[in-house]
Amino acid sequence: HEKIVRDRTIFRVTCDFVAMAIKGAQAVVDGNIPPLNAADDKKSRMFLWNNIFFSLGFDMKDHYGAFGGDSAAYAAIAGDLRGISLYQSLDTDGLHTLGTVIVDYRGYRVVGQSIISGILS
Repeated sequence: HEKIVRDRTIFRVTCDFVAMAIKGAQAVVDGNIPPLNAADDKKSRMFLWNNIFFSLGFDMKDHYGAFGGDSAAYAAIAGDLRGISLYQSLDTDGLHTLGTVIVDYRGYRVVGQSIISGILS
């Protein structure tokens, strides 16, 4: 019974997080949320809204230049999410992951992640 209640709670929290992350990602792309680092290159801008951290799916530091640049970074983000999902599926006590969502909107890939308390202080 306890596991069922726990799983339902996690499902409900996840659904709420995804719904808010979608709204936030749309607001980021639409230009309705100011970036935290407005002076930086547009590709490397980061955003914070409703306690969700957002970044855009670009090759910000040319890590994927030899593999396709932005296209490779776009694909790598999906791999990161698969890895997070695998860790969550282990259901290991003491192992915690960030809430992470990928939103594709109007030609942009936006990553939304829950923030760690105090990390932006």
